[in-house]
Amino acid sequence: VSFFMTLHPHSEMLLQGMEAKDLTGIAPLDTIHRVNVMVLDRKGDQAAILAQAYMEYYRTQEPPYPTYPLEEDLVHFLCYLEVGNIRALLQHLYNCIEYGSMKELEEITLKYALENPQEILGREVNQKQIDRFQTIQNRS
Repeated sequence: VSFFMTLHPHSEMLLQGMEAKDLTGIAPLDTIHRVNVMVLDRKGDQAAILAQAYMEYYRTQEPPYPTYPLEEDLVHFLCYLEVGNIRALLQHLYNCIEYGSMKELEEITLKYALENPQEILGREVNQKQIDRFQTIQNRS
């Protein structure tokens, strides 16, 4: 499905402000770019960049690393499991924050998620999935 929009001049002006940089970073306001905003590249850093921007809304102080409190490898694994689906990844990020808060966890690592797959990943994972993920990550 493709959506083509004509923006009212006032809307376009608002989208050029700093407040809209996350949105316009995904879908630039020009006539050249064609953007698929539903799928992230499972091999790149797009998931980590999205997670970092998402986490900024929940932070009260400077984090020890950009995707804190979720280890970056975990963010990439969540993206891999959801085949790059942005909505599903954001839902996972929210669930992880909520779970970590409820359990008073300082951070959630990929190792912890694999040891507690139902709670963190929402499903069981098998070794074949883990091996495939590691193969994809080693290529990027």
